[in-house]
Amino acid sequence: MRKRVIILLCAFLLTSVLLKAEVLLDQAPLQIGKAILFRDSAARNTFYYIPNRPRIATWPDGTPKLTFLKYTKAGEQEFKGGILHFFVTYSLTPQELKDVRAKLKKRNEKAVLKGPVIFKKGTFAVISAAVGEGGAFTRKVIGEGKAPLVSGSEVSVSIAVTPEGAAFLDEALRQPTYPVSIRFDMTYEGLTPKFNAKARIHWSKVRDYFEEYKKWRIMKTKKFFVWKWKVQKGTGESLNISDDLVSKQCIEIDVTGEDESMEAILQTVTDTVMREMFEMKI
Repeated sequence: MRKRVIILLCAFLLTSVLLKAEVLLDQAPLQIGKAILFRDSAARNTFYYIPNRPRIATWPDGTPKLTFLKYTKAGEQEFKGGILHFFVTYSLTPQELKDVRAKLKKRNEKAVLKGPVIFKKGTFAVISAAVGEGGAFTRKVIGEGKAPLVSGSEVSVSIAVTPEGAAFLDEALRQPTYPVSIRFDMTYEGLTPKFNAKARIHWSKVRDYFEEYKKWRIMKTKKFFVWKWKVQKGTGESLNISDDLVSKQCIEIDVTGEDESMEAILQTVTDTVMREMFEMKI
């Protein structure tokens, strides 16, 4: 069964051979170095990688591909604005890739790292951390666009900044980390075990359920790109929303065949409920 997984990655601010392969999504990926590795569904010792975070692109000499232009009026010292321009790449450096291959070999002498996972679609958003009115520190999305689908490609970003932002960046860019982050939202496909099941969602019960807990905090945790939804009550107790929806008969699932598919089915149904109730992007 094909399953889509959406990745959200943040980072402070090689062209690869296109390899078509079906990776396994029902097995926990390997976290090695700065990469996440997925096993090929047809070859147990073959792996494909996803960089675990984007990074600012560099010139061959290692200089960051980043330019900050600030301007003032003649005879004045205060900044009137500026433009920040940089390139971001979602890839591993040659040395990082070499390290991943070496560490993978230590785990499995027969392992082969074929190349990057090819994405089906992707977008990116530029998030600014700057000083706003009254000196307040704020974060907001200031730009977005389509992300490249092949690891190693670069995204060009240009941002016009306010006088306050120019003064802030002038100082901040002298620091080890930059006050701009890039969020990538990438989709890729893989295989999970097939299953046959029927799921019923009783929406009236679902609405009553969330009405009961509306005063409590609903949160999500992530492990290997799989979200787990929880509700934290005033007592500090955390309940797993998936299990709670089943126990309160808001969701009913009938599985034909192996029960071990239940968790994957329940996760899919819960994602559907959360998306419909809260218009979340899962």
